[in-house]
Amino acid sequence: MRATIGAFVLLLTPVFLFVPLQAQAGAFAVDDATIGTPGEVSLDLVAGVSVNRARERVFAATPAYTLQAIPLQLSLEFAREGLARGDEGPKRRFWGTALAPEAKLRLLDLDAHGRIGLAVATGFSWRASLQRPGPTEDEDEVPRFRRLESISGLGITSFRLVERVTLNLNAGLERDRAEGRTQPLWGVGAAWVALPETPLGTTTLIAEASGTDRGRAALQAGLRQTLWDDRVDLDLVVGRNLSDERATWLVFGVAGRF
Repeated sequence: MRATIGAFVLLLTPVFLFVPLQAQAGAFAVDDATIGTPGEVSLDLVAGVSVNRARERVFAATPAYTLQAIPLQLSLEFAREGLARGDEGPKRRFWGTALAPEAKLRLLDLDAHGRIGLAVATGFSWRASLQRPGPTEDEDEVPRFRRLESISGLGITSFRLVERVTLNLNAGLERDRAEGRTQPLWGVGAAWVALPETPLGTTTLIAEASGTDRGRAALQAGLRQTLWDDRVDLDLVVGRNLSDERATWLVFGVAGRF
C-alpha cells in the first residue's frame, strides 16, 4: 500500500507543472481519459507527411504497458522526424530521432461512471540524435544535438455527452527547454461512434483542435476503424498546422492491443 501511495504522489508532483506534447491517442493529438486494461500491452504506429514544399515527415512507434496493481499506463515513444528549418526562403529538412517516455494515471473510470472520466499524464522528450550541419551551413540555424527538449504534464477530462458521443478536454503546461519558456497547452476533441456494429467492426469519426498560447491552433479530423473485438485501430487523419509550418498533413496510424 505504501508503494502504491508513493507512486501516486510522485506522479502527481510534476503533473501540475508541465504538459506532454504527444498524447496516447494514436494518430490524434488530443488524449482521452481511458487507459488499457490491467496487464495489457499495446503498440501504436504512426506515419505523417506534410503537403507542402518542405515535405515534413514524422514516423513514430509507441509501445505501452498498463500496470495491474494501479490504473497506470507507461509508454515510450520512438519518433523519427524530418522537420523544416530556416528563414522564409528555401528551407532544409533536418532528420532527427526523439524519445518520449510518458506515464498516464486514470483517476476516474469513464466506463464505470458512465458520464465523466479523469486522468493525468506526465513525461518528457529527449532529442537522441540529429543530422549534423554540412560544411557550408551555420550551426546556429541547426537544432542542437542530444538534449532534453521538453518536460510536460497534462490534465485530461472526458465527458460522455450521449451514448455514442464523447468530448475530450486537455489542459496543462509545457516547459520548452529549447526556448527557455513555459507555455500552456490545450486541446479539445469530439469522438462520435458513427457505425457501432458493422461487419468490419466500429467506425468512429473524430475532430479536434489543440495548441499553445501562440495563437495558431493545430486542427485534425478523421476516422478510426476498430477491428477484431477492439484489438486493432486503423486511423486516417487530415491535419493542419501540426508543426511550425503552415501546411496540411496526412497522417496514418495503426494500434494493436495484446
